[in-house]
Amino acid sequence: VRRPELIEELKELGGDEVILDSDNLSDQIVKLTKNADIRFALDALAGEAPARLGCCLSNGGIVYNYGLVSKKNCQMPTWLMLNKDIKLQGFFAGTQFVERSLEGKKSLVSDLATLISEGKMPSKIAGTYPLNRIKDALIHAADSGASRDGKVILLPNS
Repeated sequence: VRRPELIEELKELGGDEVILDSDNLSDQIVKLTKNADIRFALDALAGEAPARLGCCLSNGGIVYNYGLVSKKNCQMPTWLMLNKDIKLQGFFAGTQFVERSLEGKKSLVSDLATLISEGKMPSKIAGTYPLNRIKDALIHAADSGASRDGKVILLPNS
């Protein structure tokens, strides 16, 4: 995590280990995992985060980036790509959704709705906005970190 105040919250949600991001992240990971063979990492930050995650991976590992929280381009040092064969791969769920058939889309949305209604996909709500305040919602959604601790929701019927 990037913010120390999230550590306990994530542990309460079921995280076995929660580590504060730092320049010595790979040393912490090696110690916690007893030098496990880690093949991939997920990154939502971009910027320098993919490089720090890449250092934690085994040879041939892949860092999957799915976000731009830092508002900076992803960075991956050439030495990691050449010496450890680390790859940086983008992932956008919207692409997978678009490629599904109509029935596949309906099924996915139905499955997600069920999980959400059963409380199996909890998420903090940072704010709700009626459609006539969509500009405010978009400004709020563009924030990250402590400025926006949760999801920004548009209320369609208000």
